[in-house]
Amino acid sequence: SVGAAAQAVAYADSGGFEQAEWALEAAEQLDSGRPETAFAEAAVARLQGRRLSALAASGRGLLGIARLRLERSILLYDAGLWLGLVVTLIALTFVALQMVVRGPWLYRDLLTVPIRFAPVAMSHLLVVAALVWPLLLPAGLLWLALYWSLLLWLYGARFERLLFVGAWVLILGLPVLLVLQGRRLESSLSPTLATVEAAAVGRLEGTLFLDISELQTRLPESLAVSHLMADMHRKVGQCDLARELYEAVLEQEPENVGALIDLGACHHSAGNFERAIELFQQAASGREPHAAVQFNLAQAYSELYRFDESEAALRVAQELDGSAVSRWLQVREAVGVVTANGGLARVAEIAAQQARLSGDELEIASAGIGRWMLPLPPLAVLIAVAVGLHLAVRKFGDRNRELADQWWEGTAENWRRVLLPGVAEAEEGAWLGAVLAASPVALLCCLPVVGRLGLVLPLGLQPALGSLALVALIGVVLILGVRAWREFWG
Repeated sequence: SVGAAAQAVAYADSGGFEQAEWALEAAEQLDSGRPETAFAEAAVARLQGRRLSALAASGRGLLGIARLRLERSILLYDAGLWLGLVVTLIALTFVALQMVVRGPWLYRDLLTVPIRFAPVAMSHLLVVAALVWPLLLPAGLLWLALYWSLLLWLYGARFERLLFVGAWVLILGLPVLLVLQGRRLESSLSPTLATVEAAAVGRLEGTLFLDISELQTRLPESLAVSHLMADMHRKVGQCDLARELYEAVLEQEPENVGALIDLGACHHSAGNFERAIELFQQAASGREPHAAVQFNLAQAYSELYRFDESEAALRVAQELDGSAVSRWLQVREAVGVVTANGGLARVAEIAAQQARLSGDELEIASAGIGRWMLPLPPLAVLIAVAVGLHLAVRKFGDRNRELADQWWEGTAENWRRVLLPGVAEAEEGAWLGAVLAASPVALLCCLPVVGRLGLVLPLGLQPALGSLALVALIGVVLILGVRAWREFWG
């Protein structure tokens, strides 16, 4: 299916759109509902110039990913990384707005210290160096923003200081959480677990049983692995082996409804209808009613010509989930009874067990914190310099709060308000409004890196996101154009 989808894109790229449609039809027939087929259809539509059709096909592909556990987790993680980047840029924008509004006060106060003993030009040079030296550090923009927030702390109101604290909690805390989740997902992308994940959505790989045997060797006491192995033996028709494994699971988990249903299905397929009924009744006695259990009871009763009991069970199933029962009745001849595939649903549990066994959790935590927390020596130097400058200003400066209006006059003031979204609100003290005004530009600036952060989806074809850089550029130009119109002609 993936090969046919890729061939469709190749045909379309060379102008063979009719052959591309044939290849897409073949991909859908070979394995219907694959996200890769939808992404290939989107690529073909884009090459044909059908932008709306391409967008619709991409949407179907993303919905297909949402139905796959591992792929969905990776997609959410990558989206979280991107949102973390947006939040970080908004936080940096807030600090920059603070510097624009409060910075002249800070600059004048700092200037009063060196101007006592140095020429004016040298004093300005020293103050500029004192303000921007953190740019020399790795990740200089983050260090500079932290440094400026420390310098501006005494110049802000209480609410502004709370925003400072919130910004740095997000910048320091969010990446740690995201990298921890990313490392866990990376462990789920190991060849063994990736094969099992594929089996969970009905894609049987050639190394499946070898990979599950490896899991059994690593986790010999894991009921989740035994349950998974039972499901796979049942799927390929090895019901004798499946029954042994289901019974081993039920010895330790007697209320495992999924194992009861699937063991009953094994007995039903072997013609042991009485035993199947016993197992389905045991599953029906659980805390939550299941339409599948009642449907299976109806099927087993019917095989023994106990039609009154069969009709009663079928009515209960329809009351619990009528639409599902209708689907099952349509394919009753092919499927016989409904299975739960409870072992396949325990893939996440198996991944967690494997991580705990290898000590990955401790490694993940240390790696995440070590990578993202700011190093202590530069942080200590940063704080020491900021405190030293404050003390110097307090002792030698005049702490004048009158801004030099001549810095921003006439057209320069107008362009400052146009090119710095949020600065007008910041000057009025409406900091929440300032952040909201600057957020659209920050979001657009981060748009080009969508799909380039985080983990690659384990798919044969990746979603193509188009020219997001062009969209971002057009969006920023439109925002600035509207602001210029309002400022000069509105």
